[in-house]
Amino acid sequence: MDKSVSKALQFTTRKAWRRWLGRNYASKMEVLLILYEIVGRLGFPYPP
Repeated sequence: MDKSVSKALQFTTRKAWRRWLGRNYASKMEVLLILYEIVGRLGFPYPP
């Protein structure tokens, strides 16, 4: 199996991420999700 990244995507909102998941969950075998926090600002608050 090829471990290279075929296409990098960036989502700036939870809504955009969930929309992508809704459209692609059945056709994608895997996804690498990288979460980061900007100091002084929460990125994706959890729970939704």
